[in-house]
Amino acid sequence: MPEIKTIGAQNGRGQGVDAAAADQIHRGNIKETVAFAKELAKKTGAVIAITGAIDIAASPVSAYAIHNGHAQMGKISGTGCMLSCMIGAYCAANRGEPLEATAAAITAMGISGELAQQKAAKEGAAMARCACGTSSILSANRCWCWLTWIVAQN
Repeated sequence: MPEIKTIGAQNGRGQGVDAAAADQIHRGNIKETVAFAKELAKKTGAVIAITGAIDIAASPVSAYAIHNGHAQMGKISGTGCMLSCMIGAYCAANRGEPLEATAAAITAMGISGELAQQKAAKEGAAMARCACGTSSILSANRCWCWLTWIVAQN
């Protein structure tokens, strides 16, 4: 959220991969977040995607609020990059429907994260410290990358 607020000329407050509390999307600020995303979509002519506990995909006239995924997703390095690639692939496969393609990619990524977390819990994956210093569940990360690749292939 801080990055997109900066693009939209608002004051985003990032903290590395985490949004500051004031920038987190939750039920209490979802209407304002959707209004902000729709206005930015209108200004830029682009579909706007904002991810967090609740994900938003917005065009100037419509928006989706996506309630899935797992909290651990924000702690695994590279998830935003993977999602950007998926959005690009979904948009390319669904020309003329960029909002729906973006919402579908975000939804698929969230489902992949949920499935990866379930697999990690089932296998009893241990927490590990990555070289960059962020925590991740290693087997969840492998499963998640694989699931993301499978989803992108279909």
